[in-house]
Amino acid sequence: QKLPISKGNSFLAHRFESPYFETPWHYHEEFEILLCDGGWGKKYVGNHLSEYKEGDVLFLGSNLPHWFAADESIYIEKKVKPASIVIQFTKTGFGESFFELEEMNKIQEMLQNSANGLEFFGTSREKFAHQIKSILEKRGVKRFLSLVMLIEDMSRSEESSKLTLNPVLGRSSLDSPRMDAILQFLSANFSREIRLEEV
Repeated sequence: QKLPISKGNSFLAHRFESPYFETPWHYHEEFEILLCDGGWGKKYVGNHLSEYKEGDVLFLGSNLPHWFAADESIYIEKKVKPASIVIQFTKTGFGESFFELEEMNKIQEMLQNSANGLEFFGTSREKFAHQIKSILEKRGVKRFLSLVMLIEDMSRSEESSKLTLNPVLGRSSLDSPRMDAILQFLSANFSREIRLEEV
């Protein structure tokens, strides 16, 4: 799953809104900062499963498989559309050795920890949600600097938790459709007995 970074830009920042979250179980080289900006449901990150809701802020590592499945009650109520703000960047997108600078030590540590998926809580969550939204409104150098400051603030936050105990990396593009089919099936049928033969 690769979102196109516009020519001349070092990262992608975009708000996605859809009646359905069509994006399947997937992974990509880019690091991803994600803000749930509408809706609720289940999030699958590596081997982690939990609920997500509006306002959740996550930092996902490079090649960490993930899938956000909107709850079916959203479609029954039809009062809200699932939405997310996604920021994606690569380790070399800001320059070959940008994150190797001594001033980036805390950020480098967070990038390593993001292989487990990080979720923010408390006042940090609210602060980062505001910063993420403000990045969409900025252009040029201010947009770039706002992202660097967001990543810096995230790296120094003490209000984050790892989602997985051990890193789970996507390794084969052939596996993604198979895993997606399995997760879609389990998500739709978890309330009844499921036999391995059926799966």
